[in-house]
Amino acid sequence: MTERSAMNPLDTVRAMTATRRFVVLGAAAAALVGIWMVSRWATAPTFVPLYHDMELSEVGKVTDHLTKVDIAYRLGGGGTELQVPAEDLARARVALARDGLAVMGRPGLELFDKPSWGMTEFTQRVTYQRALEGELSRTIGGLRGVREAQIHLVMPRTSSFRQQNQTAGASVVLTLAPGASIAPETVRGITYIVANSVEQLSSDNVAVLDDGGHLLSAPAANNSISRLT
Repeated sequence: MTERSAMNPLDTVRAMTATRRFVVLGAAAAALVGIWMVSRWATAPTFVPLYHDMELSEVGKVTDHLTKVDIAYRLGGGGTELQVPAEDLARARVALARDGLAVMGRPGLELFDKPSWGMTEFTQRVTYQRALEGELSRTIGGLRGVREAQIHLVMPRTSSFRQQNQTAGASVVLTLAPGASIAPETVRGITYIVANSVEQLSSDNVAVLDDGGHLLSAPAANNSISRLT
């Protein structure tokens, strides 16, 4: 075995010139930092929106409570979007709801959590309509730029008398976040969401308006979506 091969790594480093030693040690340090950063990125939690388009006055109350229950969070959207780790999303919702800090909305399918004994067919239809309106309000109200959505449905109804048949229809009233606008493609998507959630409902029979009364969905004859002023 030669003298060079018998040298241990420390002796090899000592035998280097100062410049070469600096380069080798710098490369080793950079490699260690790179490994540390990759491992940290791989293990970092994935943050998902808990609420967005929040009132700034409400953000502080919610974040204080999340800190109290030891749930990490971060803010986005200029401070109006609150994000939490994906694995803590359900726990955050439960914690906020328990103390009355959850964003409240219309009831949805939880209306059917109560026993339905003694409910008439008419009551069941009305309850289902309310639940569907609530679920659609939550879904559409969760779109970026939309603060709240009110959904009003006309459910289809058939009768033995043709003149008493009722065609399905829907109206959607959007309350937008301050300074927000809504794209025609989003309006079109809203009409499709509603139409595909109600039996026998055509997207042509879904009207979308903003809270100022402006029609966002154009008449069916135009076969397009545009904002009318």
